Amino acid sequence: MSLFEKFGDGMLARLVPTRQAAAGCPHETYYEYRCNQGKRQIRTCTVLLNCTSSCGTWRTFDLC
Repeated sequence: MSLFEKFGDGMLARLVPTRQAAAGCPHETYYEYRCNQGKRQIRTCTVLLNCTSSCGTWRTFDLC
């Protein structure tokens, strides 16, 4: 690395605050199934980066 590059990196390090990287959960989509009052239902869920799940509404697609 040249002297000019080292100087530029040093100046940039003073201007931009250092941040600690945080690990999150992978963004995944999955399905949940249930049998409710004789009807088979499905909903789509997503794992968010803060490791919580968010699910949509139940939809009926068959009988059980």
